[in-house]
Amino acid sequence: VGALQDRASFTTSSERRDATEEARRLWEARYPDVSFHLDFHVQEGREWGRTQMQYDIVASVQRQRLFYYQVSRPHLEHPAMLQAALERYKRFLHLMRKQQADHVAGNVTGSVTGNVTGNVTEGEGD
Repeated sequence: VGALQDRASFTTSSERRDATEEARRLWEARYPDVSFHLDFHVQEGREWGRTQMQYDIVASVQRQRLFYYQVSRPHLEHPAMLQAALERYKRFLHLMRKQQADHVAGNVTGSVTGNVTGNVTEGEGD
């Protein structure tokens, strides 16, 4: 519980069957009062598979498409690019802590901005 587990890769149906049986055995040992198998047909007066949530998944994909393209480019894995991003993030965290401390102390400072090179300065654009 609370840990990321590697997803097993099964090459045969017998491996999958054995792994499922082992999972069932472990589940029943740890949670003896909770069924290992889910009943997909019963859900407190609602038809299974119907949701009350309304969400336009196609529109969501369209909104995320450009962002995904931008963050999945190969140059973003280059060590120099990663190092520069780490430095910018550290500066951002420093400014956030400083802004929070200034706010708590009652000192409202200028806006925080960054230029194209990633150099972050405080008070620009006031």
